[in-house]
Amino acid sequence: MPDTLIYVLLGANLSLLFACALQLIPCTSIYKKSAYPIEMAFLKGRIDFALRLLATFLVTLAPIYVFVLIRELTVWHFVLPFLFAPIIIAALFPIEFQRTIDAKLVLNKPLWSPVATVHLKEHYQRFDRDTYLELIELVKLLPNKGVTKITMASPMFYYPNGELRSFRLLEKQLSYHNAKLSHSPAPWFGCIIGKISMLLNKPDANSTINLRQWHIMTIDLENKNDQANSTSPRVYL
Repeated sequence: MPDTLIYVLLGANLSLLFACALQLIPCTSIYKKSAYPIEMAFLKGRIDFALRLLATFLVTLAPIYVFVLIRELTVWHFVLPFLFAPIIIAALFPIEFQRTIDAKLVLNKPLWSPVATVHLKEHYQRFDRDTYLELIELVKLLPNKGVTKITMASPMFYYPNGELRSFRLLEKQLSYHNAKLSHSPAPWFGCIIGKISMLLNKPDANSTINLRQWHIMTIDLENKNDQANSTSPRVYL
């Protein structure tokens, strides 16, 4: 076996071991068990994720160093995967944010979009009073973060018998914050990723949730410049 191949295999094995070790360290782990806090800001959260990716890339792609030395490749052959790839992935990958540590809702906002997608933190989690109160808090907070619209798709908007839950109380509370609610059934081909995720995490075969029946809720938020002038009464749900 040529010495070059031995060095490459050795470097690959060592880099994989170091990459696994990085996942055990909080500051370099790619996978975060908890979502980023909204107070961290959407851009800062993606920068943090990009740095985590960069730390892992520097380890897992270590065998490239051998090829650079042996084949005398240009600097762009390793600058591209080491720098640009983590930035591109962090910019496009859906990163979750939450308002508090024990939040029941998490959200994702694409870097260049004013629309935030909200969903339940756990699969098959109930829409209880605390969930709706937290949604109202997001309605008050997100306009200051550049968000103009919230979307939420879920089969939980339906009762087990297939009847749609009422949105009248939520609409009333949203009107106090100059937010407007609209909703409609999701098309049969929509929410594919959500359907697959919930199907894979189905708690039992006798679950009453119909995963083929989804509803989409959209909340248009007030302009952040007008928010300071609005009065917000106490919320009762």
